[in-house]
Amino acid sequence: MKQQISLLAFLLSIAGTTDLMAQRVLAEVSGVKVTATDVKPREAKETVFNISDLNSSSFNIYIKSDTDSKVETYDGNLKLTNSESVKLGTSKSEERKDADYFRYLSVNGQKYALSIYVDNGENIFTIAEVGNDGLNKSEPTEFLRLPKENAFKDFKYQRPSILISDNGSYALLAMKLPEPDNSDPAVFTHQYVMFGPDMQVVWNRQMKYDHSEGIQRLENEIPLNDGAMLSLTRIDKGRGFGEEQRFEQRLYHINAERIEKTGFPSSGKVLLALAENQERGILAICTYGLRSSEGLLIVDWNLEQEPNVKKVAYGIDHLTKKVVESKAKKLNKDNEKGKPLVIDELKIRGVKKLPDGRLIIHGQERWLADDFNAGPIHFFCLDKDMNMVWSQVIPVRQIHGGTDEGLGYFLQVIGDDVYVVFNDNYKNVSWDEKSSDPSVFSGPDNPVVLVHFDINDPEGTYSRKQLWDSKDVGGMFSLSKYFHNDNDHFGVAYIQGGHLKECLIKIEFGVN
Repeated sequence: MKQQISLLAFLLSIAGTTDLMAQRVLAEVSGVKVTATDVKPREAKETVFNISDLNSSSFNIYIKSDTDSKVETYDGNLKLTNSESVKLGTSKSEERKDADYFRYLSVNGQKYALSIYVDNGENIFTIAEVGNDGLNKSEPTEFLRLPKENAFKDFKYQRPSILISDNGSYALLAMKLPEPDNSDPAVFTHQYVMFGPDMQVVWNRQMKYDHSEGIQRLENEIPLNDGAMLSLTRIDKGRGFGEEQRFEQRLYHINAERIEKTGFPSSGKVLLALAENQERGILAICTYGLRSSEGLLIVDWNLEQEPNVKKVAYGIDHLTKKVVESKAKKLNKDNEKGKPLVIDELKIRGVKKLPDGRLIIHGQERWLADDFNAGPIHFFCLDKDMNMVWSQVIPVRQIHGGTDEGLGYFLQVIGDDVYVVFNDNYKNVSWDEKSSDPSVFSGPDNPVVLVHFDINDPEGTYSRKQLWDSKDVGGMFSLSKYFHNDNDHFGVAYIQGGHLKECLIKIEFGVN
């Protein structure tokens, strides 16, 4: 009996030890703390479906697999407090199995299922609210029906765009329709549907981009935080015009009641990056350049008068930041010869507005060759008058074959502190401009690193601080599996690795 009691105590001590070891600290670096669960086995084809109800004290993870889908509840210390089997919906769920096109989307913290059906030549669009288990919480509601003359025969290659407003409250469905007329050149008709915070249709209309002023081509569209939208086009008036008069940009403001437009001289390829409503009208931030991105184009438009348009070139000072000496020499020679200074394939990812009115615009170089590639991360700080007050560069080289999984970065701004987290392929993760060549590429293995700098001292020396390595958590950090709330200073990620491994991590910013 005594031996049985001792054995029981030993087993309980093991269980207690295992429970205590379930959470481990991976890193505490520059005000960022990373904790993780132990790496554990996962079933074949097991993956995270959703992470919901995320707060400082608990959250739920919905995991689907071929055998037993489940919901797991964790506390704020990543301790598993409950687990139960559930039925999880997928794109092949009963409600959507006959859809010709399907996708999930999240708006204002709620998940929805968009389905499109081809029926007797018509296209029928439906939307349904979806629970965290992926199953419909409401009956699908038809919100759009395209007649035969405007409908697609199938959705094998057609993919409507779903664009979310900056505040997350509005969603814009945008798609180009087939052109039934024989006009030469053809008029391009686009279908727009704007959804409100509860995914009720705010307005629905077709927009015809005609060619009365020249051949018009749509560049891109974005929804605004008040339920309106902007679209940007480029007009080619023809060879009969001089080089400076031949091309123009058109900016359209579209809502339920009206369509307003304005124009300004073209600066090559211009793309909308961000727009926001202000008391005086619309402030749109674009990138511009003849063949690649030469700078930022700021459009201040009050919807009644001609817009104020300002070019903010990147400049030689920015382009020579944190590059190898040979590249800096080439750029300086190009600048002396008056050649355009460009950033190839720069994609603006977001804008942070500071309390004093300054804007931090950030983006990354992204391109597709044989593999998915991403390059340096760029930061530009503009004052209230849209003058460049400082800029910053983080040399990055990311590469992944087949998909863009693992590419990109996460930005967190707390007070005067800027935190940037990303997978790094540089061999020397503690690189700074005085110690080594940042172009030494180490291969596809991904240590996760942090770069931290002060908004008021952006030129100060910074270095990469390694948070963890992929082998520490059994897999690569993926932004698509990182969940956070915009107003919180922490987030949770699900790491799914090879050899059927899984792990949870929690990243906390601004930790004293």
